[in-house]
Amino acid sequence: MTKQLTIKRDVSSPKKTNALTELVREIAIPQNQATFVFNEKSFESVEVISCDYSLVKSQDLLIDVRDDALKMHFRLSGESNCYCDEQGAFGLKSGQHSLMFHNNCETKVVMDPTQNKGKFIEIMLSRNLFERFFEQGNDFQKRFLEQTNLKKHVWTDRSLQITPEMLWLLSDMQKDTYTGNLKKLYLEAKITELMLLQVDAFDTINTPNKLSTQDLDKIQYTKTLIEQNIKSPLTIQQLSREVGLNMKKLTTGFKAVFQTTIFEYTNKQRMVEAKRLLLDQKWYVGEVSDYLGYKNPQHFTVAFKKYYGSLPSQFKD
Repeated sequence: MTKQLTIKRDVSSPKKTNALTELVREIAIPQNQATFVFNEKSFESVEVISCDYSLVKSQDLLIDVRDDALKMHFRLSGESNCYCDEQGAFGLKSGQHSLMFHNNCETKVVMDPTQNKGKFIEIMLSRNLFERFFEQGNDFQKRFLEQTNLKKHVWTDRSLQITPEMLWLLSDMQKDTYTGNLKKLYLEAKITELMLLQVDAFDTINTPNKLSTQDLDKIQYTKTLIEQNIKSPLTIQQLSREVGLNMKKLTTGFKAVFQTTIFEYTNKQRMVEAKRLLLDQKWYVGEVSDYLGYKNPQHFTVAFKKYYGSLPSQFKD
């Protein structure tokens, strides 16, 4: 018989203080050969939960949220499906992110077995806090906030691909760069940046335009292909063939949806990855240039300086 694991969340608990608290919990379920390791950071109105897990069989989780809370979910590896009476089923695949709202209710989550370890990161914000983000926001934020006043569960109508910028921020949040109050301020800043990236992504994909739903899906897939091929960027002709849109509709549609050109977006992803490799991985300039497919380090250096305003060697130092 499958054992259900209940996870209780109370982000607005009066027991929470302004001070940052950290906790690591390990839960083993022998019947399902399941292990969950929760690394939790919390302070007033905020919880950051990073979970590493391994499963041989599917595992049911019951998420019991004791207050009104917004959940920023980032599925780094593994897959799951959420269920509730109001919204039906909602799936999250590896490499996707979503926004969810829970109003003092329970949500069933079915975690699929993993060949390797699974990982997700969730950020819970109290209603008072996330309303301050959303009240003066874009159209998506206003629509989402309206729905939270009508339903116990609200989540986005689709999940989107986690971008390199999001991965960079999530990685930064896992580091022990600071301690005490400085660490709390650092986390608050990173959460704000992540929130802006998420709501901009959902606002962009929901922007009304003359493109059909099928065309919008193809343009979203184009963005994913760009992110997956930064080492050997695809030409517009190749992207057009891959997604099944003519070049004119692809280029104008991409610009309308993402407010940037395909070339600009491709260059941005390569520069973000270059920065990560230089700072996080401590790669040499020549190694980064080769990895990202530049003809030589000089071409890479020119592109990097044009984007960041400084040489990669100076940036590395």
